[in-house]
Amino acid sequence: GIKNKTVHVSKLEVGVYQFELTVTDAAGQSDSATVTVDVQKENNQPPIAIVTGDTAVYYPNTESVLNGSLSTDDYRIIQYHWSQLEGPNDIRFDGLDKPVLRVSGLHVEGVSPTEYLFQLVVIDYRNVTNYTNISVYYHKGEDVLPVADAGPDMILTLPQDTVTLNGTGSHDGFGISQYKWIKSDSSPAI
Repeated sequence: GIKNKTVHVSKLEVGVYQFELTVTDAAGQSDSATVTVDVQKENNQPPIAIVTGDTAVYYPNTESVLNGSLSTDDYRIIQYHWSQLEGPNDIRFDGLDKPVLRVSGLHVEGVSPTEYLFQLVVIDYRNVTNYTNISVYYHKGEDVLPVADAGPDMILTLPQDTVTLNGTGSHDGFGISQYKWIKSDSSPAI
């Protein structure tokens, strides 16, 4: 056997082990004692996925931040996986494998509000998983009158005789559905 005061025993598997220690003094007298080591199966609990964040987003904001960092495990979470389950799929993601997901490019498609459904899957160090879903609702802005913006006044010097008119600064809570340019009657003929 091993002749040390302490012994490091490793790679134990599930089961009951008994080790006997015998000590002897300088006079040759000895005594023995037994220690029992009961190695039990690990009691790993599944992780719990928890998500908080912006669940109602209103125009003109197009971004939502979803936070899964409150997810818990009895040991530790080693992986986060975000995915989109429902809603328009032309949005952008930052952090699909991180506790915090930033979603941008939200917009109304069809009716308002438009629902986006996201799922967070958390995995612990024993590959036990748990998931939760969260809905984010994107709302159109208020129904207000549209605002036309024809851009800044311009000066042309001949021979330059071409100009590009730009109405992209126009806006409305529900979006512009039509643009129409008309030359005023007081302007020279084209």
